Amino acid sequence: MAENRYRKQKKVSNSYNKVGWANNMLDSFADLDNIVEKGLPTKYLPRLLFLVLLGVIYISNAHYAERMIRTLNKSEIETENLRADYTTIKVEFLYASKQSEIVERAKEIGLIENNGKTFRITIKEDEY
Repeated sequence: MAENRYRKQKKVSNSYNKVGWANNMLDSFADLDNIVEKGLPTKYLPRLLFLVLLGVIYISNAHYAERMIRTLNKSEIETENLRADYTTIKVEFLYASKQSEIVERAKEIGLIENNGKTFRITIKEDEY
């Protein structure tokens, strides 16, 4: 009779298991078990911190740029509104500064237009 032998069972990898996929990928990329056993390499810490700092600066710069773009868009809209207001007020002023319009407004106040000859008022020096 044959003797009993222990058979190694093959691992059935489930492709739908994302955690297993990530672990396999991480294990194939870096041998983390050996790194942790020997201790974390602190010689890479300054470089890692520098990269983290660059990442934070990059993200903050992107946020700042987006905020500036929103501010510029608001300013452009406000400028267009002010330009339209300026144009309408200028047209109204030009219309109101015509002599016929001024005469009509003066009549409302009670003033009349002088159609006769103008005269000069003279003052003697001893009265002044």
